[in-house]
Amino acid sequence: MKYLKISFKLGIVFLFINVENLSSKPIIFQNKNQCWVISAQAVVIRDEIKPEKYFFTIPIYKGKEEIVEESELYKIAGPNFKNESLLSFCETKVKGQKREDVLLAILNFYKKNLLANKNIFIPDSVDSDGTTAQLIYKLNEGNSNGSLTFLIPDSERIDWNSNNLNKLKIRDTNSPIYFSFDIGFRK
Repeated sequence: MKYLKISFKLGIVFLFINVENLSSKPIIFQNKNQCWVISAQAVVIRDEIKPEKYFFTIPIYKGKEEIVEESELYKIAGPNFKNESLLSFCETKVKGQKREDVLLAILNFYKKNLLANKNIFIPDSVDSDGTTAQLIYKLNEGNSNGSLTFLIPDSERIDWNSNNLNKLKIRDTNSPIYFSFDIGFRK
């Protein structure tokens, strides 16, 4: 009888651990638009040669879990993605929201950290092919530099003499807004 009680208790503990593991979200996965979703609040990118000296922390829009290393994300994503950037995201509007609001929400999030010293309404570069606009914000911190790039389908630049976001026409379609990070290190 004593062994039965111990086995029963161990079975309950094992069941609890398995149920807890089933309910936890993966740190990284691809959504229906084939964009990465990272649940961590930030990702640390390290230089391959001097990882303790040169690193850059990227806050993740809508991320809430613990900070994670980029190398850990590559282990989770698997070998098929080893040459692909895992810091490429997309965001779609929800019912009652405009695509401009989505872009502004992302920019306001990064204004609190990576874009703190920038006017978010004036990107470093704006380009358009008439159907898709590209916005680039340059990032410089310590020995790292890079960019935050947005691709906005179904939009166009209406004034080629200004980089102001107010001179960008974003159609209110259901297309996602894509954004990605590119970070490098100077020695």
